[in-house]
Amino acid sequence: MSLELLGETADGSANSFSYAFGDGSCGTNTARVLSADLTFDLDQDPAATTGLAAELDTTTLENGAHTLTATTASGATATSAVTVNNGAPGAPVILPADGALLHGPQTVLATPPAGGDAPAGIELDGAPLTTVATLGTGSSRFVFTVGSNSIEARYTNHLLVNGQRIDLVDRDYVSETVRIDVPNAFLSPGRNVVRFVTGTYPTACGDNRDDFAISGIALDVTDGTATGVGIAPSYSMGDGDCGTSTTKPREVDLAFDVTRDADAPATGLRADVDTTTLPTASTRSRRRPPPVRPRAGR
Repeated sequence: MSLELLGETADGSANSFSYAFGDGSCGTNTARVLSADLTFDLDQDPAATTGLAAELDTTTLENGAHTLTATTASGATATSAVTVNNGAPGAPVILPADGALLHGPQTVLATPPAGGDAPAGIELDGAPLTTVATLGTGSSRFVFTVGSNSIEARYTNHLLVNGQRIDLVDRDYVSETVRIDVPNAFLSPGRNVVRFVTGTYPTACGDNRDDFAISGIALDVTDGTATGVGIAPSYSMGDGDCGTSTTKPREVDLAFDVTRDADAPATGLRADVDTTTLPTASTRSRRRPPPVRPRAGR
């Protein structure tokens, strides 16, 4: 391994010649490494021109416009205008993010930071939106077992967790138990529906559905429990060979009733907005902080 620079020399002799990464089959190989730090010593030309780097904590600045200025030894300057927009300490994180371009139906999520208070509401241009509670920060897991007929990434099979899409495209799944991370902001106390959708891939006979069987279906909720409602032991999904099967489901709805633990972290909020009803302009959503509770006098 080497580091090639223009006009400079990087000495990487302190590094090993090669590295074997991974953990073998399910962690059986302890000789391999999971990560490696590489060190390079630079022999810089004293006559070469250098740059500068600086780290800036924008939370120490006021929100609004600021100007960055870089000056050379000869006095030449360059400026860059930036805008700082940090939430107050402990404020919820709101999605879509600031500056996002939206169209059609959109879901707005307000999630408290770890250890933070639950948001009290979400506003759009100062008007309160109808909201439902979510499980807040962190993530849970949707669990299932797939048989020998694999779930292939190329088909773009996906989940719709209360309408929020999670694509199963990171790899193929075959003969294994699969655990898919689900943001807690997608889940709510009470009834939740996970729709498992078979994807399609273009073939000579048209858009062919992926075919596979799933079983052992569960929702593993952090700081709570999820009980399946009317879920079958297994589902054989797809469309057969180029659509020859009319009995296999192309998608299935899987219902779970979620109960939060008594000491679970603060909940978040979700609001659904149809942006086609809004004027085409800059629109700002805002989350209301939790109400301040007065303390008893002493």
